[in-house]
Amino acid sequence: MRVLRLLGIAAEAEGLRLRCEAAGFARVTAFRGIAGIFGMAALVMLHLAAWSALTAEGSPLGAALWIALGDGLLMLIVLVIGRRRHDTVAAGALLLRERSLAEARHTPLLADAWRSLGLASPFKAAGGIVAERMVRAITRR
Repeated sequence: MRVLRLLGIAAEAEGLRLRCEAAGFARVTAFRGIAGIFGMAALVMLHLAAWSALTAEGSPLGAALWIALGDGLLMLIVLVIGRRRHDTVAAGALLLRERSLAEARHTPLLADAWRSLGLASPFKAAGGIVAERMVRAITRR
C-alpha cells in the first residue's frame, strides 16, 4: 500500500503547512491590529492638535503634536515588527506534500491494492466482493 502511505504523508505535510500558515496569519493579524490602534490614536491626536491650534496658540498644541508623532512612530515600529516572515517549516511541508503527491501519481493504485490483499487479478477481487455480498444476503434471510 505504498500509494496510501504516500497519500498519508502528503496529508500530514499539508496539515503541518496549514497549521504553520494559520499561526503566521494570526501573528500578522494581531500586530496589524495593534498598529491600527496606534494609527487611530495618532489620528485622534492630530485632530486634537488641529483643534488646539484653532482655539489657542500655546503649549497644548506642541504636546498634542509630540504625542501624535510618538503614536505614529509606534505604529510604524509595530508594522515593521509584525510583517510576515518566511516560514521554513511551512515551506518544507509544502515541498514534502508536492513530492509525495507526485510520487503517488506515478504509482499504480489498483496493482498496489491487489498485491497488498494477496490477489493476482481484479477478477479475483470482483469475485470475492460478489461472494461476500451473496453470503450477507443469505444470512439476512
